[in-house]
Amino acid sequence: MIKKLTELNGTSGAEHSVRNYIISEIKDYVTEDNILISLAPGITIDSVKSKFDKKVRVVRCMPNTPAL
Repeated sequence: MIKKLTELNGTSGAEHSVRNYIISEIKDYVTEDNILISLAPGITIDSVKSKFDKKVRVVRCMPNTPAL
């Protein structure tokens, strides 16, 4: 899983599809004990939660540096 997420680093365009891909890949492994950390700008916590069929905990954080 880590390799797949790393391979997506630096991709351009189709950001919505990339987010959906990542969620579909981790969806079956996430439990209520996990906390998801979202770095996606403009994506609300409720939007991330709505992609899961179960209760999930989500935290949004933004780095204090520009994304390159």
